[in-house]
Amino acid sequence: MKRCYLYIILLSAGMFFLPKPAQAQQKHETIQMDNGDMIVRLDRRRQAEFESLIAYFGINEDSLFRHGSLGKLEEEGWRIIKVRKNVAVIGKYKEDKDFLDWLLEPIFFDQFYGGTTSPGFPVPVDFGVNSFVNAPTIATLEDGSTLFTLRGYRDAQEVYLSGNFNSWSTQSMPMQRTSDGWEIALPLVPGKYLYKFIADGNWLEDPGNVLGEADGQGGKNSICFVYNHVFQLSGYADARHVYFASSLNDWQQQSHPMQKKDGVWQLPAYVRPGTYTYKFIVDGMWLLDPENPAERPDGSGNFNSVLSIGDSVLFELNGYTDADTVMLAGNFNDWNSSDLGMQRTANGWQLYYVFGPGNYEYKFVVDGNWIPDPDNPRHYTGDDNGNSLFAVGVNYAFVLKGYENATSVSVSGSFNNWSEPGYNMLQSGNEWVCPVYLAPGKHRYKFVVDDVWILDPDNPLQEDNEYHTYNSVLWIEGENAFFFR
Repeated sequence: MKRCYLYIILLSAGMFFLPKPAQAQQKHETIQMDNGDMIVRLDRRRQAEFESLIAYFGINEDSLFRHGSLGKLEEEGWRIIKVRKNVAVIGKYKEDKDFLDWLLEPIFFDQFYGGTTSPGFPVPVDFGVNSFVNAPTIATLEDGSTLFTLRGYRDAQEVYLSGNFNSWSTQSMPMQRTSDGWEIALPLVPGKYLYKFIADGNWLEDPGNVLGEADGQGGKNSICFVYNHVFQLSGYADARHVYFASSLNDWQQQSHPMQKKDGVWQLPAYVRPGTYTYKFIVDGMWLLDPENPAERPDGSGNFNSVLSIGDSVLFELNGYTDADTVMLAGNFNDWNSSDLGMQRTANGWQLYYVFGPGNYEYKFVVDGNWIPDPDNPRHYTGDDNGNSLFAVGVNYAFVLKGYENATSVSVSGSFNNWSEPGYNMLQSGNEWVCPVYLAPGKHRYKFVVDDVWILDPDNPLQEDNEYHTYNSVLWIEGENAFFFR
């Protein structure tokens, strides 16, 4: 069976990974050329990519992983280099006489993001407002769906939309031709999205969108936000300028002007679940939100309005009934020990607070004395006096099997700035476990067992570091991609 040369499309940037002759072999790339030899890596954990590859090459998954057989592909000169639990590497060698025929022309098939060469997922943000050159190219329709518009390109034969909402698929979202260009409506949940258009095979940024970020290939992905909140201020119809200032935008005074609609000043925005403070600036005068009774002291003798979106977490401190004041402080409020007062109960103290997904550190401040949560065994540093730790929106659990006799086990990586020794892990039977929230994208990590740093023995995905001791690597899917149907 004659085959054409296969180009895998790694899609966060809309650019192609093109194997080149005499290219040095690199770790974990899908297709490589090594001195003219073709090497293909099939990883079952990258489901969409894996399914496309085995369909193209005509490989039976069970035959490959259970019996070490490539079937008819072996008759074409392919052989198995190695097979592990989830990964198989196969190769075809240049000594094969038919190899040059196999390289005649490219073919393209629908491929999904799954590699490590491109930033396929946006970093989660707390706040976002769209910005366009002229007329908006992103709009919310009455049914709640999000309309993407590409103006112009009327001579194009076909145009597709690709982004983190469809795992950077190249062919799953064809756009419809209109009198002005092309459009498509999608049912997206609130959040930040990266996207590009593909017009007759050419990848395009949105020319009408101001917002963008590097795509890892020398270009940019366009950015849009699907809104979930509208900040509003009534009663100041005669004001000349109204701005929104908040912990969400680092209290910048003129970065987010509000627009007047029917006498009401408005700012539609995406706000990630959590608790935030804000004020309005009306012709230079700072104002609380008159329609929001929730307020909080700012530590300087003034107050800010408070917005909470998401689920509440209950903090409880048992005992200390003789204390005059107990405060909650953590990395979620810049360790301010004066603004989150806990309420006295019959058995101690408690406070509800709203969080978005993340890993959080905290302590209680009892009459000025800082203490960790005595009822929480999870902590951030290597001693019992370290900051207490909890996670909201847990989407992954680090697990290390064995080491039953270890005194302490923790996990450290790019997600906690390689703190030493990192997040402590709790023993459960013959496993050590640490549930966390991990942002979408790539994470590097290691376990620390009794002060000895080790790789994850159950994760074959690794990459070298500056010490040449390697790190384990983990990929987390985009948090908003799960909601698209």
